Amino acid sequence: TERVMDLALLKASQVAQQHDFKYFVIVDQATSTAGEVKYRTALPGAGEWNNELLIQAFKDRPHRTFSFLAKATEQTIYEKLRAAAEPATL
Repeated sequence: TERVMDLALLKASQVAQQHDFKYFVIVDQATSTAGEVKYRTALPGAGEWNNELLIQAFKDRPHRTFSFLAKATEQTIYEKLRAAAEPATL
């Protein structure tokens, strides 16, 4: 589950940067409504998500919400994945 979350954050970071955005936030799909978008203040736990993240990207750091700096998040995830033990092969 942790690896899947890491890969989802990595992809979110890459997509944000591809579109020239510096920051992104995770949208809380469970509490958002058609007229009001709510953002998560932390990463979803193992039972709180269905292997998908809805993100919103920003050119500048959004105020009053937890946001990820796309480039730093990408670098951190790459470093973490390189340091992880290789999965066992059959």
